[in-house]
Amino acid sequence: MLPLIFLGFALLGLVIYGIMTRRPQPTAPKRVLAVATNKGAPPKVEKVVEENLPNGDLYIYFGSQTGTAEGYARTLAKEGKTQGFNVKVVDMDDFNEDKFATHKLVILTIATYGEGEPTDNAKQMYKFLTQKDVDESKFAQVKFTVFGLGNRQYEHYNMMAKRFDECLEKWGATRMFNKGEGDDDGTLEDDFSKWKEELWPTVLSYVSNAVFRKGSEIPVVEYPLAVEFVNKSEITVEAAVAEGQVGDDINAKTYFSAVEVDIDVLREVRQSTATGSTRHLELNISGTSFAYQTADDLLIHPDNPADIVAKTAQRLGYELEAVFKWRKKDGSPAKTIPFPVPCSIRTALTRYCDLLAAPKKALVREIATFAKDSDEQKRLLRLTSKESEAEFQEYINESGRDLLDVLNDYPSVEIPLEIFIQMAPRLKGRYYTISSSSLVHPSSIHVTFSIANHKRFDGCVRNGACSDHICRVAPHSCLRVGLRESTFRLPPQDSTPVIMVGPGTGIAPFRAFLQQRRYLKEHGSTLGRAILYFGCRRKDEDYIYRDELESYLNDATLTELHVAFSRQQSEKVYVQHQLEENWQSTWDVLDKQGGYFYVCGGTSMGRDVHAVLEGVVMKAKGVPQGEAHSYIKKLQDTGRYVQELWG
Repeated sequence: MLPLIFLGFALLGLVIYGIMTRRPQPTAPKRVLAVATNKGAPPKVEKVVEENLPNGDLYIYFGSQTGTAEGYARTLAKEGKTQGFNVKVVDMDDFNEDKFATHKLVILTIATYGEGEPTDNAKQMYKFLTQKDVDESKFAQVKFTVFGLGNRQYEHYNMMAKRFDECLEKWGATRMFNKGEGDDDGTLEDDFSKWKEELWPTVLSYVSNAVFRKGSEIPVVEYPLAVEFVNKSEITVEAAVAEGQVGDDINAKTYFSAVEVDIDVLREVRQSTATGSTRHLELNISGTSFAYQTADDLLIHPDNPADIVAKTAQRLGYELEAVFKWRKKDGSPAKTIPFPVPCSIRTALTRYCDLLAAPKKALVREIATFAKDSDEQKRLLRLTSKESEAEFQEYINESGRDLLDVLNDYPSVEIPLEIFIQMAPRLKGRYYTISSSSLVHPSSIHVTFSIANHKRFDGCVRNGACSDHICRVAPHSCLRVGLRESTFRLPPQDSTPVIMVGPGTGIAPFRAFLQQRRYLKEHGSTLGRAILYFGCRRKDEDYIYRDELESYLNDATLTELHVAFSRQQSEKVYVQHQLEENWQSTWDVLDKQGGYFYVCGGTSMGRDVHAVLEGVVMKAKGVPQGEAHSYIKKLQDTGRYVQELWG
């Protein structure tokens, strides 16, 4: 009997020990579990049967530099599914001519980058389509349409949409719907909406027995991923990459490749901040694998302000410290995901969801589906209708409202976590042209930026997302950054003369050039002429880097310095005016000395400088505008005329 008693106590001890030492299982916050999965218990999902997608495959290819064209591709994908298509969204970087030839229905959304160039991910496809040897029957079974994204401020407005449209037809494809063109200078979303008004009936006309589904006012949107809540201990770099996860779009890919670097310096470079602020930033890249070339483009990832993150979480009932992973709806691991996980809800809202951008119509329509109050739902849907374009423009764009403002204005909206973080637009990084030379500063990157701001409907002034983030975290913190090759490169021969036009922060690449020229001169190189046109408001207000520029002039690193002060005198003077005054010198550098011409700054300035340059050629050669245009086009094609402009 006694042995049995001892055995009983032993078993009881084991049970108690197991209970006390068992690893606690993660639990999801009460209000965010609505559609989230628990580990080991995948949700029940309705399988998509063929009858739900009776119209077959539809391929949507995107060429995107910043993610906007990709966003439109995904909007079309959602609509295509409601029309019964099995939609597949394809990055143009994954283009394969033989696979493309098997497609029957194709939509392309393509942005024009720089001076009429393809986006980085579209270069491969563009190179194939524009080759000399064309097989006119290669894409004979393909029916296609194109929507382009461009900016009328640029000379080559929507050039890529036009070229893709023309080239696909040459390869034997059939245009099934008219090409659309969107203007990013202000009407892009409306242009897109108008273009696709008749899109689906036309596309469906190429499918046997297809019927156009007018559908409900309330959009039906599928969200492909679920979340699984995990313990905080699982937040490690190793865990984030252990399953071979990669970004599912252009922006997501930059999240995975971002490098953290320390801020060494942040200082004001204006003489007066009465009319604005321009900052000089220095980042320490020593001890990292991060390497750059002079005047490359630096991608800086901003964070949302902590108060906006907290208010958004409070409004939607999310527990900020809860940690989650992505999972497919069937509970299996997800390989292509919107952003790295495991992470906390705080991190997701801070780093990856754009909470401050003006919501697009498509997003507002999605939000409407989660309004519990029918009147609020109707108001949101009416706001996004064609008849309410002016009202939407006033309510969102003119007022400066953001996502949180809309949620606060419609309190019955309740959105589960896993849907909100898929629905919200991705928080995009901002590119800045590096203002330092990699030869002079191999372990440091310099950036020159202005503090952008806008006034909101509530009277508050809000700074731009990235500039605000930099100023909030500096100087004793770090930034997440990436790198992109720039079009700005000094000529291969140091003796080749250069003309540089860069008012305001457009000085950035030329500051880098001048650092490099001084370095080359000190190491024995013979330099060609260097002429700089810089512009600002007043000498004692925003003449940034004045001491540096004058020192370059004094030691002959810089041959000529022309500064246009637009507000120093009664008559406004801009860089294009000074360039026009010195037309003979400009012509000598370009035509007689084989020089290079660089422009960096706003699109309006760039357009005016381009017009002056055409006038210089017309005057010097005595030719009409058409011939001058051809002359300048040749400079561009040979890399001797380079522009990097922004709106």
